[in-house]
Amino acid sequence: MIKENWILKNSPADYRHICGKYNISYPLARILANKGITKDEDIEKYLNRSMDDLPDYNLLKDLKKAVSVICKAVDNGKKIRIVGDYDVDGVSSTFLLVKCLTEIGAFVSYKIPDRVTEGYGINMSIIEDAIKDGIDLIITCDNGIAAAEQIKYAIDNGLEVIVTDHHEIPETLPEADCIINPKQKDCDFPEKEICGALVAAFLCEAVFKSYGFGSFISRYTDVLALATVCDVMDLTGCNRSIVYNGIRKLNTEPVIGLKKLIEVNNLCGREISAYHLGFVLGPCINATGRLESANLSVELLLSANEENAKKNAEKLYELNALRKEKTERNVQKAIDIIDAGKLSDNNVLVVYIPYCHESLAGIIAGRLKEKYHKPTICFTDSGHDEDILKGSARSVEEYNMFEKLSEIKDLFLKFGGHKMAAGLSILRKNLEEISNQLNSRCKTLEKAERKLYIDNAIAPSAIQYDFINELKILEPLGKGNEKPVFADRNLKILNIKRIGKEGNYLRLSLIDSEGKNITAVMFNHVNEFINSLVWGFGEEAVENAFRGRGELIAHFTYYPEPDNYNGAKGVNINITGFNFPQEILERIDKNRSDEKHNHEYTKPVKSKCIIVGAGEVSELINSYIIDSYIIACDKGYEYCHKFGIKPDIIIGDFDSLEKPENIDIKISEYPVEKDDTDTALALKHAISSGYDQIYMFGALGGSRIDHSLANISLVSFAAKKNISLTIIDDKSTIKAIFNNEIRFLPDQTGNISVFAYGGIAKGVTIKGLKYEVENINLMPDISLGVSNSFTGRDAFISVENGTLLIVYDSKK
Repeated sequence: MIKENWILKNSPADYRHICGKYNISYPLARILANKGITKDEDIEKYLNRSMDDLPDYNLLKDLKKAVSVICKAVDNGKKIRIVGDYDVDGVSSTFLLVKCLTEIGAFVSYKIPDRVTEGYGINMSIIEDAIKDGIDLIITCDNGIAAAEQIKYAIDNGLEVIVTDHHEIPETLPEADCIINPKQKDCDFPEKEICGALVAAFLCEAVFKSYGFGSFISRYTDVLALATVCDVMDLTGCNRSIVYNGIRKLNTEPVIGLKKLIEVNNLCGREISAYHLGFVLGPCINATGRLESANLSVELLLSANEENAKKNAEKLYELNALRKEKTERNVQKAIDIIDAGKLSDNNVLVVYIPYCHESLAGIIAGRLKEKYHKPTICFTDSGHDEDILKGSARSVEEYNMFEKLSEIKDLFLKFGGHKMAAGLSILRKNLEEISNQLNSRCKTLEKAERKLYIDNAIAPSAIQYDFINELKILEPLGKGNEKPVFADRNLKILNIKRIGKEGNYLRLSLIDSEGKNITAVMFNHVNEFINSLVWGFGEEAVENAFRGRGELIAHFTYYPEPDNYNGAKGVNINITGFNFPQEILERIDKNRSDEKHNHEYTKPVKSKCIIVGAGEVSELINSYIIDSYIIACDKGYEYCHKFGIKPDIIIGDFDSLEKPENIDIKISEYPVEKDDTDTALALKHAISSGYDQIYMFGALGGSRIDHSLANISLVSFAAKKNISLTIIDDKSTIKAIFNNEIRFLPDQTGNISVFAYGGIAKGVTIKGLKYEVENINLMPDISLGVSNSFTGRDAFISVENGTLLIVYDSKK
């Protein structure tokens, strides 16, 4: 865990004036002041987010000249080729230029380099193909500023070249006919940090106007918003206006291709935000360039009918699913390499991942940067030359990646990028030297502590729904316009529960500083949080928290979001960060550095128990196993094996099953003559282990009525312990007992539990209760409540689709 020094921001401002003039609350005025927005002019611009506030594109150096070159080529029937890039920004730039030039009647084609075989940017083979195809004018987008040699070759062969780019300016500029890049020193355009697609869009706007057409940019703000967010541009100035208006267009009338991409990602009916651009839609477009061809993404955006767009969108979705699977596998491989080599002690992480597709390096570098909060470069095999490695770099704010790589550029075969990200290729033999050089030159990063500024220190229970609505004024939120940070100290953690399909998120039950019970969710840094809890409080305390008996103390940063489920107007608390009291931090440091404790906590902390028995078990069990301790009773091991489930322990006498051999699973064997059944032992083992949420699959016994009746009596034992018990799909027990009557016999404690299955218990009598119930007809979705004759507590029969059975209400 990286220590954070939490500092409460208290920026000076005339809060009374701001609140009164703009009708906003004090907490929101404070957030604006903390962003440096205190002057009326700045506040009005921030609140309006109008497209009218975009800077004058005519200030872009060479723009007017480029318009003249393009118009002359179009009017003379010349052939134009767009050369783009394979990421979202490059794909969007290519689409915009193709769309613009097509609409003014140009002969236009496009080329996007193959990531693996050709690499980034315009290259000699692209120029040679252009010459063969009779191309007269090449327009680059999102690349070209560092291609001096290639562009000279094009010029020498009679082609005209217009470069549109936004990357850092190299020492030597290409000898192109026109270069449009706001980062040129003699360019008067005021906003330098814009994406390549917006540079291209400004050129399109000027071309459109020269032909007397209407606004081009306003038609494609959705595509520009996608490119701006996915290229991680600061959401300030014109970027913020573009993204705000682009998101509004995405939610109302997006281009056909994006509409279908929204549909295949199941986002219909949901309000699209900057998050969905960066983490849902954008990755689908990037996946084509990573695993196949980025042409698929350009075709999606260019789709003129919904049928073709849907096919392309489905293909992108499938590729992204494959990309995610490969990414997860290689991220874990990289973490293992870093931990084994103790590379995390370095200020700059340089890691080589063998047998990893080079297109994944950037994603993995980003994930590692987030995990270790250090600038990271991931190298992979180049795919066509074993002596060459391809690398992708991602940085933190404190470290200018482009500047630092420039200091050792002689060690690279090729590199380019900007402050936060870069791509490079090297000779394999230089890998260690590059790591040594970067780390020896990096003395500025603080290893032990980083500062985190808090906007508002307020208990989550004090956040009202109206204030959450007011926070929408801040959108779109992202880099350069980060979410405000809310914080509360000394919250008590009562319960931790894993949620999500893979169990990789957390739901926390907390008591905040106001003494109020709240529920919060955590989506990021989950493993780091759990490890820190273990190092600070011990495994037993953490496991108790997972079972609802927690007494852990932590500080949390969070962001409040609306909860509109089923029309409710509630508040969701999204945990964004965590910290601990000083004495706990010291204990974390000590245990993490101690050889006995410095391993990461990998044991899955499980809050519920699954008992798998000898009765029939359906595949329904797979929806219950996440976050579960699994006990296989005797033959139940065969069902576990059938459904690909690895139990934590096997309990049985193994008279009906050959004892499993050569498996790394704990086996608890008991003699055949022992009175308890394996199910009885499993249930007692689960309860004694502290589980109060138990699910039994096929666990009431097979065809032997004596076993079934003995196991049924155990249900009352569970009830006495206040255990929530669920019995599912025990069809063999139904056959054994339900033929004539069901007799629920009290055990020695005098407790009785009831259960039945929908549609099966018809025409039978339940005896042993306070009163007898005859001819029970339990149909799906019908519940029957009965009273326990000895304790007066309630138990409920709950039937869903004739299969799901809930036994005993422990809350009563």
